[in-house]
Amino acid sequence: MIALLFALASTQASAHSSSFGPTKLRSLPANPSELWAVAEGWGVLHSATGGDDWTWLGEEALGTTTGYDVVPWEPGVALVATTTGIVRVGADCSATPLTGLPEGFVLVLERWADKAVAGWIGDGVGGLYTCDGSSCTATEVVGAGYFPKSLLADGDTLWATIVQTDTLSAQLLQMTTSTVVVAQEYPDGDSDPRVVYANGDTVHLWVRPRTDAAVPDYRISLD
Repeated sequence: MIALLFALASTQASAHSSSFGPTKLRSLPANPSELWAVAEGWGVLHSATGGDDWTWLGEEALGTTTGYDVVPWEPGVALVATTTGIVRVGADCSATPLTGLPEGFVLVLERWADKAVAGWIGDGVGGLYTCDGSSCTATEVVGAGYFPKSLLADGDTLWATIVQTDTLSAQLLQMTTSTVVVAQEYPDGDSDPRVVYANGDTVHLWVRPRTDAAVPDYRISLD
């Protein structure tokens, strides 16, 4: 899986591991030759040469903490979503936890303008936090039973999918810096939607029916 991701030439690629943790490969927007990758169980990897050479930061940067997602932040620095929150990781193996997040883990992380948005899950509560590279602040999308599943930024808009863990109902949210709109609802409790593409008002979702979790019927919804 890692070898395949490293071979990809796109600026961002992602796949899902056998458990719920994603594997991610992303580039620094200002310098596509600087790549960061994170894989559950494999730690964090960094390349300053477009993938020709890699440095495994692993236990030196995160210890035994599992990384779920990564956002390149500035040259030589990335934010890594982990089982204990978000860690600011340097290519020199430095590691500094971001403040402001309650106890819990961060499953998804997305760059949105000059912020990073974190999908945080705690004990019976979850939601979205915005982070400035050193600390995080709760958004209005935080509540009991919230389980963020996916995040995707498109210009000034952030798309997010949230599952309510008690009813298993799901929502697609369309967010700006001042508004949150429920763009689509999945009330039957049988859908696990993830945003995979967004361009303006066009959004593509990957939806897995929960009843077929063992052998899922993958489909793309174009609304």
